[in-house]
Amino acid sequence: HRRPFAEPSSPASISAVERRGGMLKAALESQGVVGDRFAEYAKFVGEEIRPRLTELGDELRGDVELMERLGDAILDELREAEGEVASNWESYYNVAAKSLGVSTSAASRQGALSSSDEPKSEDDLLRDARDVWLVEMKYRMSVAYLSACWEKCSSELSRLFASMKETECSRRFQLRELLITFVQRQERLWLGLPPILTPVLKDLVDRPMDRASIEGDVQQSIRARAQTIQREEHAEQRRREAERTGPGLTGINTAEGNFELSSPLLSDLLFKAHVIEKRGTGYMSGWKTTLAVVTADSFLHLFELPSSVRVQCGSAPEVAFHALVPPVEVPTQESLHAKGGGGGGSHKKSQTSTLVAEWYENLTPAESFVLPNCAVSYKDEPGNSTFEIRETVFNVGASKMFGTTTTRRLYLRTVSREETVEWIRALKAPK
Repeated sequence: HRRPFAEPSSPASISAVERRGGMLKAALESQGVVGDRFAEYAKFVGEEIRPRLTELGDELRGDVELMERLGDAILDELREAEGEVASNWESYYNVAAKSLGVSTSAASRQGALSSSDEPKSEDDLLRDARDVWLVEMKYRMSVAYLSACWEKCSSELSRLFASMKETECSRRFQLRELLITFVQRQERLWLGLPPILTPVLKDLVDRPMDRASIEGDVQQSIRARAQTIQREEHAEQRRREAERTGPGLTGINTAEGNFELSSPLLSDLLFKAHVIEKRGTGYMSGWKTTLAVVTADSFLHLFELPSSVRVQCGSAPEVAFHALVPPVEVPTQESLHAKGGGGGGSHKKSQTSTLVAEWYENLTPAESFVLPNCAVSYKDEPGNSTFEIRETVFNVGASKMFGTTTTRRLYLRTVSREETVEWIRALKAPK
């Protein structure tokens, strides 16, 4: 409650009250003006500056999260591809090392028998036979896949880098304009404090905002970070090399990290390859086009061709083999947007991480025959280009109850009698 003033009783006291009231009124009016202007300034900041700053922050977080997810997805893709190369190299190394002591013997590299030959005893059959060419082919194709994946990932990372620079340039331009507006409005309110505000405004206005300067700053920061990561990786590599020495590639500079091998069809382990037709023994079985490969370790591999491939019996094996390799697909900003719905913060990295597709699925043979365990029969008649191959297979698991071995049969057909004779000769020939 306000205490009422006492009524003045003399002209002197009346004059004192007027002077005192006038000084208080001026102070209150000035304080009211300052309060009104501060309220207007606070309203301006709340309605104009703060929402736009919040929006810029949300946009930046969304863009950074999208870039992190895309970068992590690309690195995961490369890491999985490198893992496939390492795994296929280990398999190739182990099988090749084993074949040096076993597979070079005459018994393991002999061809198939004719139908007129005496059947082999179980002691003469090869057990646990593995083909070096098959694992070598997977290793070569995994290296080729890694090279293609690396090229596409490098291109996508370049796009990511350019997008990051563009985003940062746009953000800085908007932030600069917003801060200039904010400081100018603040200067109008606090005009009595020019020594504090003028340097800030001058710094904002005079700060270089050309594209070259911004890109130089961003590039310098990325280069410094990349050098730090490179030093850490070199230290980790030296530590691993000191702990273990594993198999390597002779004549290859492993520091480069990107090299290519020749096609598996040019391997010394390949004896013959051609596109032929096959048919099972079932009543409803039909002829299917397949890529047949005979290796130097006396294996016959039959590869299923995708239904979309338009090759026929007698086509070039290079065309058929190339059709077995799918196109390389790496994560892109568009694919992440489609899967994760943009750069929102509600999506976790685990939900958008990609898995390397089974790109080598078609490179696994549908049928494989150990030729020393096989017999070939053919009726040499005019116009006949079909022959039969029979393999004695050791029973495993519950099938052992019905005998130690069983026989499986398959019919093969070429485009002419001459090619059939040539194929039978290749199947029977010592490798």
